[in-house]
Amino acid sequence: MVQLEKENESLNQIISALNLKLKKTEDLELELKSMRQALRQNETAREELRTAIEDQTHTLDEHQAKSEKFQTLIIEENRNLKQIILEKDQQIIS
Repeated sequence: MVQLEKENESLNQIISALNLKLKKTEDLELELKSMRQALRQNETAREELRTAIEDQTHTLDEHQAKSEKFQTLIIEENRNLKQIILEKDQQIIS
């Protein structure tokens, strides 16, 4: 009878240990699932950020080109106005 009780106690301890191991395994599986989901979200966010940066770069390039064109037009207009002023000054002097 004592031997049977010891065997039952030993089996109960084994069952408890296995249950604990199963619980830890389940917890690790949940953590792994959560980490994979977070990784997918991070990859999606990274891709969205890369796309946004590329779009902004394209927009900035367009703005820079427009700005340079406008600046060139202003410089040319300024030269023309200077020439007109010089011609008017020459007419006044003559």
